[in-house]
Amino acid sequence: MFLKSYNKINQNTNFYSNNILLENIIYFMIFNILLIDIVGGYILSNGGETSIMIIYKTILIILIFNFLRNSISFLRYFSSVILFLFIIIIFNAFNETTEHLSSKMAIFLRFNLNIFIFLFFSNRIKYKADYYTRLRRLLNFNFYIITVSIFFGIFGIGRMTYEGSELGSKGFFEGGNDIGMAFLAISNFILYNAYLLKKNLIYRQLLIFVVLAIALATATKAIIIGSIISIIFIDNHFMKSNFIIKYLKGTIILSIMLLIVYQSALSSGLYERLCFFLDKHDIWFLIFSGRSDLALIIYQIFSKSDFIVQFFGVDKGVNIEMDFFDIIFNFGYFGFMFFMVLFILMLNKINKYKKLNHPFTSLLKFLFPFIIFIGLISGHTLFSTQGGLFLFIVTSLIFMEKFKLDAYGTKS
Repeated sequence: MFLKSYNKINQNTNFYSNNILLENIIYFMIFNILLIDIVGGYILSNGGETSIMIIYKTILIILIFNFLRNSISFLRYFSSVILFLFIIIIFNAFNETTEHLSSKMAIFLRFNLNIFIFLFFSNRIKYKADYYTRLRRLLNFNFYIITVSIFFGIFGIGRMTYEGSELGSKGFFEGGNDIGMAFLAISNFILYNAYLLKKNLIYRQLLIFVVLAIALATATKAIIIGSIISIIFIDNHFMKSNFIIKYLKGTIILSIMLLIVYQSALSSGLYERLCFFLDKHDIWFLIFSGRSDLALIIYQIFSKSDFIVQFFGVDKGVNIEMDFFDIIFNFGYFGFMFFMVLFILMLNKINKYKKLNHPFTSLLKFLFPFIIFIGLISGHTLFSTQGGLFLFIVTSLIFMEKFKLDAYGTKS
């Protein structure tokens, strides 16, 4: 009897130890994920070929699956993913269009890496009080990585955002818009947290300057505009003044930032580039960087297809880099409903915790739909393992409510 009990205790101890080890490996891999992207980007920028990023992220998905395989919420989501893939595969097999299935699956796999990581952090932060600190450390570290990488790119150590025009910086990252969206998600958390912890005015103003400077350095329209809107939202959210004072201060801050952006655009050549494209094309080409033209071509094919094709997606892999069209064209109305359900569930979760006086709900009620909206227009969010990944990491903070957070004076 004693031996039986001892063996049971020993098995549980081994399982717990193995789980802790697996948890730490997963955390370490996510912590350093942008460094792997830099290594891959450096190899590609020097004319080499590498699968390091794909292999790394595939291993990460497998490890998270192993860790969460007993989680009810994870199994529910995983079951819905399997059902979704099964229906899409059956449709493509029936339609004899399986040659494009791999490219569609690659897009869906990138999205699910983001969700798997979200579920991992949601699980950990619900059950381990120290995980908020670990998550904050991860976000701070990757903020430094992006900032330093883009800053070095300004001095020619790295790659330009727009190859051939010597405009903008993306460090050694492969996708300028992707890393810009990641920076937008992380910088919102960093700046909001600085206000939440009541950091001194000089620190906050310096942080705003850094955020705006890095956004300008990328020379990416969505990131520059997104950063300006985020700064104004966060500053106004914490301002204890009446509407008129808030409006006046917001107008002054916006005017100053627009002046800085205008002068920076003039000196960097961004303004000249925008005028060139506006002269050669139209305002829509300028806003969507030409992606709208491709979207229109595919839409003509999509709209002329029968209802079954429209419901499940066209018979080719489409990567327009506009999330809305990538969903509709690849997975049809069926895929759009799948993503809309996830989006609504996420917003409902955020709204639910708003009633509990959660310290981050105000940020997430703004940030989550804001970045998703940008992604629907310019892409690089839902199907980006940089932008979307860090958006979902920040969103996992919503599950922090079970702990007494002394820094914020919030109790569960």
